[in-house]
This record gives sequence, structure tokens and C-alpha cells, in this order.
Amino acid sequence: MGAFFSPDPDFPRRPPHAQAAANRVQDMDLPPVAFETKSGLRYYDVRKGEGMSPKWGQVAIIQYEGYVRASPFSKLVLFDDTYARKTPYLVKHGNGRVIRGLDEGIHSMKLGGLRRIVVPLELGYTKTGLGPLPPNAFRRKILVRELGKAEVNDPPGEIIYDVELVSLYDDEADLGYYDDLTFDPGYLQEGMAKSLQELRDKGVKVPSTKSFMTKPEILGSRRQEIELNGLPENMQ
Repeated sequence: MGAFFSPDPDFPRRPPHAQAAANRVQDMDLPPVAFETKSGLRYYDVRKGEGMSPKWGQVAIIQYEGYVRASPFSKLVLFDDTYARKTPYLVKHGNGRVIRGLDEGIHSMKLGGLRRIVVPLELGYTKTGLGPLPPNAFRRKILVRELGKAEVNDPPGEIIYDVELVSLYDDEADLGYYDDLTFDPGYLQEGMAKSLQELRDKGVKVPSTKSFMTKPEILGSRRQEIELNGLPENMQ
């Protein structure tokens, strides 16, 4: 495990509500024209950030708000918010564990950047095993419901992520097999803890490993029913 990179010395000590307020994207914040890639992905750079961009095989730590828009003219419906649940999302960049649109969308970001990524459905939840998925059952139900609406509309809807690229670090054990679906979050957590401890030994202030890790997630296809395990009691 290699070095840890972050442009913000206060991450993640800022209260989550303060982080969300500072990084919540409003329509008025968006540039007038989006950049569109060959795949059909579009993105708006609200804040360009500084320094390095993610390399394939690096581990990226991001914060995001996730939305589904049932059609290009519909309002955004929130289905996940890492600020609100106080858990940044950790992803091994390019290993095939997240939806293609999000992986492609963060690839050209720079540390500290804030970007709205507009993902066509064909770059979204197209097969089992893709993330991110909100851990809350009620929010997962919202995601499934809104994706169902988005699929049947003409023109179809979109998945939207407002993403902040918080930190990057190298995985020295990485062999370059970025589509390896046997990726072990437990192994990664152990390696990350070792890397961060090395920085602490040098007097560098870094957050705890637990601040970054999320539980392993198993996702269903957007054409399959995701097991919701029932709604929370206060939602029934």
C-alpha cells in the first residue's frame, strides 16, 4: 500500500452537514455547457480541483449525492447521500465494481474537484454486482422505483452523481487486474490501515481507516428486484 493523497487537511474532521453544504451542487452552479465523452457520458465541473487525477488501480475516496431523473425534463430524486450518512465511499478505480459511468466520470477529476456526472442508463446498473448502492433499504427502494420509471420513458431518464474527489492512495499490491471481481475489502482495509499508520508515525495527521470503509455491497441488476429486507419501522 502506498502514499495517501488528500488536498484537504481537515478531511474528514469537518461536520458532515458542513461538508454537504459546501459541496451541494445547484443548477445555477453548473457551467452552461457540459463536456460529453464518446460513450455518451456528460459532466459539469463545478470546481476543478488541483493536483493529480485517479490512475487505474488506485483507491479513490469520494463523497457524493446520487440522484435519478425519470426523464431529461424531470426533477432530480435523491437516492443516496454519503455526507448525510457520514460515510465516504471507497472505490478501487477501474476494477469493475462500480457502474461504468461513475468510474469513467471520476477518471479525469482532480483532487478536491467537484463534478456533476450525468450517466446514461446503459452506463449504469446494467448487471449484478455493480455499486454504489445505498445501504438503507428505503433508499434502495427509491432507486429501484425511479430506475423503473427512467427505463420506460422516451427519452429515457438518467442517473446523476454530484461527486467530490476527496483522496487517493496507491495499492502497492495491485497487479493491474482491474476487472477482478474477487477484490477483498478486508484485505484492502488491512493494507490501508498499515499505510495510514506509517503516515502517523511520521507525524502526519490522518483520519482513521474506519472513517473510510463501507460495508461490502451486493447489487442487483436494474432489471431484477433487489432484496430490500423490508422497510425501516418508521417507514412502514
